[in-house]
Amino acid sequence: LVKVCNRACTACIGLCSDCDGVFRECHECCGPCASLLIGAVELIFLVAGAFCQMFRTLVRIDGPLGGYVFLAWAANLPSFVFALQGLGDPAVRACAAAPLAQFCKVDAGLAAAHVAFAAYIKHRTDSGL
Repeated sequence: LVKVCNRACTACIGLCSDCDGVFRECHECCGPCASLLIGAVELIFLVAGAFCQMFRTLVRIDGPLGGYVFLAWAANLPSFVFALQGLGDPAVRACAAAPLAQFCKVDAGLAAAHVAFAAYIKHRTDSGL
């Protein structure tokens, strides 16, 4: 991604020099915008790296099925949290037209089961079945 940003700035600077100053504002603007964009991308990667390090302490994602375990956690953790959040809403629990509370309980249970199975199958694979 940094290469893409650098190429965009290089193209911008090249455009400014080719047009002999017609796009001088682009050259003056390109530096701060690029540094802001690169700073934002670095922050996103820093947060993602911290999450991955925290995740590695919980489950070993190296080796076979590591990506599967990571994707199972990434896809099911939000589902689990939102299902529990829905169960905390009094309107969901009081709904008589549809069993929304039961749906939230099943959704949370399925998310927990997927995460547990992914960790279990990874553990079994690492230990040699």
